Amino acid sequence: MDLIRYNMRHLLIFLLLPINLVAQRTDWIYYTSTHGSNLRNFTKVDSEGSTITAVEFSSTITVNGTLFGSGGSESILLIKVLPSGEVDWAKQFGSTGDQFVGSLAVDQEDRIYLLMAVSGFHTSFTADDTLLTLPSVGERTVLVRVSPDGDVDRARVGGVGWAMDAAGNDLYCIQSITPGTTHLQRLNSDLELVSSVQLGTLEALNYMIEADPAGYIAVAASEFTADAMEIQGTAVPNDATDQNEAFVMLLNLEGELQWVRSFGAVNAIPERVYGLAVADDGRVFVATASDTSLTFAGSSFPEQPPYYPQVGFLLAFAADGSEDFAIPAYSLYDQVRFWDVIVDDDGNIVATADIVSSGLVNGIQIPAAARPYGLIKLDPQGNMLWLKHPFAGSNTMSAAAFDLGQGPDGAYYLGGFGQWFRVDCSPTTTPGWRYFTMRIVEEDPILPEAAFSWSATGGEVQFTNTSTNATSASWSFGDGSTSTALDPLYTYAGPGVYEVILTASNGPCLNRDTMDVNILSTRGPEVTETHEAFELFPNPASDQVLVRSAEVISGLRLFDITGRKVSIPSDGVGSKTVRLDVSGMMPGRYLLECITPEGPAVRTLTVR
Repeated sequence: MDLIRYNMRHLLIFLLLPINLVAQRTDWIYYTSTHGSNLRNFTKVDSEGSTITAVEFSSTITVNGTLFGSGGSESILLIKVLPSGEVDWAKQFGSTGDQFVGSLAVDQEDRIYLLMAVSGFHTSFTADDTLLTLPSVGERTVLVRVSPDGDVDRARVGGVGWAMDAAGNDLYCIQSITPGTTHLQRLNSDLELVSSVQLGTLEALNYMIEADPAGYIAVAASEFTADAMEIQGTAVPNDATDQNEAFVMLLNLEGELQWVRSFGAVNAIPERVYGLAVADDGRVFVATASDTSLTFAGSSFPEQPPYYPQVGFLLAFAADGSEDFAIPAYSLYDQVRFWDVIVDDDGNIVATADIVSSGLVNGIQIPAAARPYGLIKLDPQGNMLWLKHPFAGSNTMSAAAFDLGQGPDGAYYLGGFGQWFRVDCSPTTTPGWRYFTMRIVEEDPILPEAAFSWSATGGEVQFTNTSTNATSASWSFGDGSTSTALDPLYTYAGPGVYEVILTASNGPCLNRDTMDVNILSTRGPEVTETHEAFELFPNPASDQVLVRSAEVISGLRLFDITGRKVSIPSDGVGSKTVRLDVSGMMPGRYLLECITPEGPAVRTLTVR
């Protein structure tokens, strides 16, 4: 199956606050063919709004009609998708053995930096058409620079930390030089080492780094296992009974420590940092997960049965390192993780979190669904602006978005993997894990809205399609016949009340309008029926009915479905509003003829 693009015009969103309500829609999604397992992927957005995604895959994978095969258990594929949703290029790295993605970065010239690790029993690595020799022992990392056109023009073997990000045209990496001693490395765009600053004695796993060209670098690490550690002379304590905490620090671009904080709960579950962001003013945001005994910014987050005890948290640190606020996310049946977080161009905080079945985000109930992955937007003070579920579908659906970015036009981009998922109006995908990239825009959704009117002469009915935002129409005339004409002219075989359904479509999104058409006789009635000429209220009715017209009503006639005239008490003939008494009539459908200076018009009246 090739990469597939869907244009989305349907909104599946839960707007959570009565203020600052902004609509969102998923503009498009691309996904690869199935690849056999849910492996890792990384996504970045360049200055043009193209997404760069690095994925690991096993067996084979198809991208834009090209089949790629894994020479070993796992290989790496780098894919560039344009802002339009079209694939620009895809490039494979490695040949035999296992290759793993460590980090992905894009600099201000849109050059791409991919950091990889190679399994220990191979002595060479293929980057584009270049064969690189690997050491037999020690570091077996490969860093390549890829041009915006997809050509590898620089490569470096070893000497680069596993966590990496770009600021301007420089790369910043966290590198363990000796056991327990960690450095902040700075490399130029030619992959040459410019500086290395010792941070301190760190004993932690899963480092993350986020660099901001304005002058700050945030570093976080998970599973801080030592009793204490030192970072540039500042002691960082750990919980003596837990030793599973995480820490976050803020540095300037020279590697000088601004502040460092540890955080976590006393539990058996290691704190893990999944996403990290730093704002221009030095505020830091951490996407993480913990149990519900976490205390942060003076607030305690106790367990909330029946929700699952492992909770996702979005933590905010002020520019001076003090704890600012925390956003918790609960799920009914499984753990929750905040996977990634960014600070957008307006200074708002946008994060992704997976919520299995019904959930609770910052005290707001989330409706039940299999795995409604949440895209959450907060203002700088932590007030929730909106939450969107990009995914919706059957109960077997499963999807997760690991990386989040923003394009130059303000659109948000998500990269992840899933199976059995659908997005907005798109069809549900076939089984199997696949990688995806999607674009979400903040604007009013363009949804089809079906509407029509009709007029009849005898059994011949002219239907007029008045739908908006629709690209096609489908009609069901209530007698088994259908049409795809825009404004069909249809002839019924006999009298009766027919339920007519118009389905208006815009891509995969549908909307329907239904109306009863009452045919008194196919021999040609005395009047032409025009649905929009006057109003009935209420309809259906069981007591009194008001007939309103823009013109003076000079007469009313009522017919049953057989065409027989029915007497009915009325009051107000000679004015623009007439009151009818239907309390003594048999329940059913009737045809009411209203006579004005413009001529007769007819509408269906339902009596209960």
